[in-house]
Amino acid sequence: MLFAASAAIAACSAPPVDVALSVSLATAEQMTLRQSFGLRRDSLPNLDPHVRSIRYYPSLVASFELTEGRPLGYLVVDRGAHVASTPLVIRELDPVIVEEDEPGIEISNAPDDVEPHHVVHSVRADGQEKLLLYRYTPDRTDFGARALVLTGSAPEPVGFEAAYSESIAGDVFENDPVPAVGAYAARWAPEEDERLAALVVSGTVLITEPFGIDADPSNGFTGSVAGAVSQAEAPATALEYGRVVLAEDLIGFPEGTFSYVNSPVSGRYRTFVNFSEAEPEYTELGLAGRLETVLASGELLTRSRDRWVISGLFGEAAGSFPAGRLQFVHERNDISGSDDWHAVFTLTYWGQIDDEDYLFVRVYSERSDRLSGID
Repeated sequence: MLFAASAAIAACSAPPVDVALSVSLATAEQMTLRQSFGLRRDSLPNLDPHVRSIRYYPSLVASFELTEGRPLGYLVVDRGAHVASTPLVIRELDPVIVEEDEPGIEISNAPDDVEPHHVVHSVRADGQEKLLLYRYTPDRTDFGARALVLTGSAPEPVGFEAAYSESIAGDVFENDPVPAVGAYAARWAPEEDERLAALVVSGTVLITEPFGIDADPSNGFTGSVAGAVSQAEAPATALEYGRVVLAEDLIGFPEGTFSYVNSPVSGRYRTFVNFSEAEPEYTELGLAGRLETVLASGELLTRSRDRWVISGLFGEAAGSFPAGRLQFVHERNDISGSDDWHAVFTLTYWGQIDDEDYLFVRVYSERSDRLSGID
């Protein structure tokens, strides 16, 4: 469960092996490379080129510089029937040794659906971080969740707790149906602990409620609810296993919380927004693709089949760029030292060093207000 960073960094200049990778690297040239390393095949559980996908989420509480005893990031491995996440921690610096930490988390999956699971990675109100896997349950009006919660801070040893919920509806919302889940956008999150979000059904009304989950040594899961931030009549379209992105006190809208709901309907993503309590209805936006977040620039980031798309708050086009295999993972404001927000993307691909298979990982960033200018 180790890797040598120096050898892997050199190998990351390996030539593209397919069109999607070529597109990714061409787009990434317009961003800043923040981190680059490699992992030998089978050096960690589930690290195999035959899995469906491997995504990497760099730690939000550590810099991109290697620091002994601090987290490096998280691998999220989609094996089709199951999705697993593993925290990686830097154990030694000379030579660099990275190990898998415990516990890991795993959820069952529904590989034939448009969006069987999704990931939320965020800083907690206490300055630590949480990586959470959502997956819908068979009735499609509820979600289960698995979370890795970082505990401890430097110079204390880093540790992780796992939180498990088989039913967000049952464990948090008194069994009211939950057709969509998500979180606050990073720039627009409140200071309180309840930074996750759920869309709860009450009759014909959709209620947006922030909530929190935490690890509990006695039962593995605790939930807390902050109370409704908006509610509106449900749109005519039935929403199933969608995602919610909340933004509080947006620029130009100092009061209230915007609730963006993105759901696959008949194989196509559709996005709806409830602007405030004063306008109790959901309006559909003319956006194509999966909604990722409300950027710190006040724009929406969506992923279509082959492009990342940046749009205004009301869906107006602002720009787009080729996606390839680039994955958006989070926004953070600790990169430049000036509190500017940066969107962070990662790229993983397989190659070889001395006839051995390696997973190469690259981390890129661009200022959020400059994404629309990428070609």
